[in-house]
Amino acid sequence: MVFTQSIPQLAYLLGDTTEVYLAWSRRHCLPIRVEDIEGGAKLLWIGDKHLGHVVLYLHGGGFIFPMADGAISFWRHVQKNAKESNLEVGVVILDYSGCILALGTESCNPRLLLLALVPHAEFPVPLLQSVSAVKHLLSAGVKPENIIITGDSAGGNLVLQLLQHMIHPIDRLPYLPSDTQFKGAFMMSPWLDLIPRRKTQSYEVNGQWDIITPKKLHDFGNRILTRVPDDLLPYLDTYFTDEGWYDGIEGTVENILVTAGGAECLRDDIIRFSKKLSAVHSRTKLIVDEFGVHNDPFFDFFAGQNGGAELTPYIIQWLVEHFNH
Repeated sequence: MVFTQSIPQLAYLLGDTTEVYLAWSRRHCLPIRVEDIEGGAKLLWIGDKHLGHVVLYLHGGGFIFPMADGAISFWRHVQKNAKESNLEVGVVILDYSGCILALGTESCNPRLLLLALVPHAEFPVPLLQSVSAVKHLLSAGVKPENIIITGDSAGGNLVLQLLQHMIHPIDRLPYLPSDTQFKGAFMMSPWLDLIPRRKTQSYEVNGQWDIITPKKLHDFGNRILTRVPDDLLPYLDTYFTDEGWYDGIEGTVENILVTAGGAECLRDDIIRFSKKLSAVHSRTKLIVDEFGVHNDPFFDFFAGQNGGAELTPYIIQWLVEHFNH
């Protein structure tokens, strides 16, 4: 599956994250629990609302597209398997604002032009909303040591943005309490270099196998970075980070898991980043699924299967072990 439609066309076809969540919950006969939070975002609970241990999921989609329903099925599978290990886990999705689409002249369809009227936002709004989500959970009584922040692709980037904001606070954005340390952070196929600048093997070889091509990554990245000030680029794009940028990240989170597919374009960027992170955070773990593509663990759930990907059992084990530790 390779995306060939224009970005606005895809955004129109896919709808928004809350719509995806509502349809998925009704289809699976699960309760609908939507909470409005500061910053104009929403929290969407999968099944029952458990506050003892919480996974906060920041979805992918290039900061433009909504969450895929296969991602909800994946996290429901994780939640059910954790329960089989006597661990009740609340899984909550942040429906954050996507990037302004900048339609321009690439579509003359008036229905697509209506997207210009839909509330969207640019960086750092999704980061602000992520901080609001954490504050909302803390105010509800969830302890930071019982929170694991997770995200795939652009959501993995947003996880990293949140941790960076904790060690390099951005002026005019709300802060988290200085003693906040999460139990864990999990980034699945994180989108770290927003534009392919390095001629790595994974871009050159895996473009024919992966679900998203280097050209699309370049298009998405250009849209996100166009109006970002130079001093904020390191928060969004690891290409702009200096030596020592991640110093202090160990104080923000106890454990970090990063996963990648061996057949995805982003593989080499992810490996490079993980090595840099491991140098300053001793409890960082990188797992590369040799034959996996971008966000590979989700794809069984798109097909209606349950957890056939090699990474899925490991992710569940990692989460349960660290919540129980």
